[in-house]
Amino acid sequence: MGSAINAVHSVEKVTNAFINWLPKRKFLGYATWDSWLQYFLVRHFPEWTLLIADAELRSAQKRLEQKGKTQTSKSE
Repeated sequence: MGSAINAVHSVEKVTNAFINWLPKRKFLGYATWDSWLQYFLVRHFPEWTLLIADAELRSAQKRLEQKGKTQTSKSE
């Protein structure tokens, strides 16, 4: 599970996007639509973006804690 804020892309996808971006000589280049979305959100809604990132971090920490608890109970 994930979102546009913490998406992971393949090396090929990112390099192809940047190779296409370089000849355009623009200041900003985006690998995918979600990298544009992330830039847009941080630029126009910084507090909201921080709230989303914090919520995702807390959610990931809970998943790790639950995963650790289930593995400990299995090993007992």
